[in-house]
Amino acid sequence: MRLKTRLVLLVGAGVLALSALPQVAFGAFTFSDSMTVTDGNGIVLAQIKASEESEASDPQVLYLLDHTVANIGQWGNATAVFEEVGGDTVISDVFGVARDPNAPTHYYLGFMSAAEGVSLDPVVVSAWFGTVPNAVQETLANNGVFDASIYVDPSYNGPGGHATFWSPVPEPTTMIAGALLLLPFGASTLRMLRKNRTA
Repeated sequence: MRLKTRLVLLVGAGVLALSALPQVAFGAFTFSDSMTVTDGNGIVLAQIKASEESEASDPQVLYLLDHTVANIGQWGNATAVFEEVGGDTVISDVFGVARDPNAPTHYYLGFMSAAEGVSLDPVVVSAWFGTVPNAVQETLANNGVFDASIYVDPSYNGPGGHATFWSPVPEPTTMIAGALLLLPFGASTLRMLRKNRTA
């Protein structure tokens, strides 16, 4: 009876671990970083998500929301997200107001993400975001969630509106790999349960 209880707890813990993954995999894509804009009631008005697959295929990917969202007065005041990778500091993301270098009157709310463990090219970042005077560290304590409300035009989401940039810690592929490591323990528990039934 104890073994059955342990098996149920182990399976339950596995289900909880999988349900706590930072984002959902749709088809072949696992969503990672995202920018979400809400109104004062918490209703999502705009959202854009980066897939880990696109980040891996292109070391620097730019994600932009419609130009009506951006607070153009915040161009040149972007925020860099850094993390420690093998003792090195890596700028993994930058978020804020981006300006198209080929059309300098076009501003967007957005972010740029690098492939896992790769730092963004400062020349490319500067071309789109201008200066990046703000820096925040991606940690387990903050789960990679950062306030981006100053970058949204207040007339877009109204009083009490909010914006969030999220770069999950750890990345979804790391979480999936960790969950898969638990599978052998579940299999060995099942074998032990079957042996006890036959004995």
